[in-house]
Amino acid sequence: MGKKENKENKVKHQSDLSQKDLRYYERQKKHLEETKSKTHYAIARIDLLIISISGASIYILFETLKFMKEQCIIASTELLIASGICATTAIASNFISQWTGFFANRAEAEFTEYELLLLTRKLTKDEQCDQANQDRRVRKNNWWTRFLNGISTILMFIGVVLLVIFNLSIF
Repeated sequence: MGKKENKENKVKHQSDLSQKDLRYYERQKKHLEETKSKTHYAIARIDLLIISISGASIYILFETLKFMKEQCIIASTELLIASGICATTAIASNFISQWTGFFANRAEAEFTEYELLLLTRKLTKDEQCDQANQDRRVRKNNWWTRFLNGISTILMFIGVVLLVIFNLSIF
């Protein structure tokens, strides 16, 4: 039996649902589609701004070093190096958060599929266990995504501030 046929069998008793359950079923079905859409969106969301600004900071860092070398400017570069470390770590942290966001959305979609199935029949013990595991994965990956996004944002701001302070100090 193919995957598509299996999904059709899961909801074959939809006509037996009460109006209230049918409305709930439709809301969950819509939620499932939105969750699947978010999985694709997770890679291309506003986090690109963090990557862009951090990448620009790294570019400015190298241009500043080049300028200092060309102009024979001697200055302590600790702030500049710290800025580069912050920007690089912000990019890495953001990249990892993209994956945790993807995994959270994928687990949410699987959880919601069980919610839809639950409207048509009682879940088996294995299905109940799997649904609970999906719920735990959603919560765990959402926590990591928020944490890593916060770290990325903070490091980006620190990196930019350090870069500005350094450049103001040499000019």
